[in-house]
Amino acid sequence: MNGSLCVIPARGGSERLPGKNIKLMAGKPMIAWTIECARSCGLFSAVYVSTDDEEIAKAAREYGALTPAPLPAEIARPDQASMRACVFMHEYLRSQGHGPWEFLFCLQPTSPLRAPEDILAAEEKMRTGDYEHVVSCTAIDPHYHHWAMKEAGGYLSPVFGPEYQVDRLYLPEVLRPNGAVKVMRTGFAGVHETFFDSRKVGAVKMPEERSVHVAHEIDFALAELLLTRRERKRDAA
Repeated sequence: MNGSLCVIPARGGSERLPGKNIKLMAGKPMIAWTIECARSCGLFSAVYVSTDDEEIAKAAREYGALTPAPLPAEIARPDQASMRACVFMHEYLRSQGHGPWEFLFCLQPTSPLRAPEDILAAEEKMRTGDYEHVVSCTAIDPHYHHWAMKEAGGYLSPVFGPEYQVDRLYLPEVLRPNGAVKVMRTGFAGVHETFFDSRKVGAVKMPEERSVHVAHEIDFALAELLLTRRERKRDAA
């Protein structure tokens, strides 16, 4: 068993930002940025898109991805974890005689700013220990915890305890999974629905400027601005 399988989960029917996966971002369907990043990192022999939407599948194929099987409706529901769509594709490909693979990568199209080095860092992390999952993370401004308040009975009180009621200098680092890269050992595909099911989860850190997760129009606008700026810098180099 060797190699890595790359799956991009891209269901149709987004409610918060309709059509976001194929909405034009800096001149390309948003999903194209993830496909191109995956293809350029040199880690995968093919890039697969797992979708229930033919318009998304068509756009994915135009940018070099494969869409061999439509995503079943029960997995395409908004309450389903994105990794389920990736596990479905893994199981389908295995049933067709492909693989086996050591690692299963889930690259969400809603993280268009990731770079090839983020994918490679996750793969390297998996090989350095006995991790079951590795996820990309971004540091949270510690003041979000220092100042987090809840209201009860008309009064405010801290959400977090004394550990966070200290000067910024002494606040502990807190990471948030940013959705850009998720990878699991294929032995856990179908066993763990998400990395939350595991106690052996590794993290690779990504900077804030590559960690925008597109859920709303404002996220889309920010990601497009950052992508446009990045591409202009590359063209000028």
